[in-house]
Amino acid sequence: MKTYKERLEAGLLALGWHAVETASGKYSAFAKDIRTPILYIGNAGALRAGACASQSHSIGDPSRQTAFYVKVLAAGDQALAALPQAMGTSNIKNTLKEFVV
Repeated sequence: MKTYKERLEAGLLALGWHAVETASGKYSAFAKDIRTPILYIGNAGALRAGACASQSHSIGDPSRQTAFYVKVLAAGDQALAALPQAMGTSNIKNTLKEFVV
């Protein structure tokens, strides 16, 4: 079973979001375009949105799954199921870049 973080990362990539670097590296961060807020994923699977991590707000977590959170998880599950099992998911962002156009 994949972690919530891995499932969310895979889902955002499959939905057209792009991984971006953060200053601290504490969160995985994703951006879609200049008009959308950056999405941050914590290690436990919390999904947050905002201009920066310290000023972000929660938009879902494993115990409070919003419609968007469920949509991202479903997309992640579908993307992960399409990966060859031998590849593993030690670095899911780099692995999925090969499969997501």
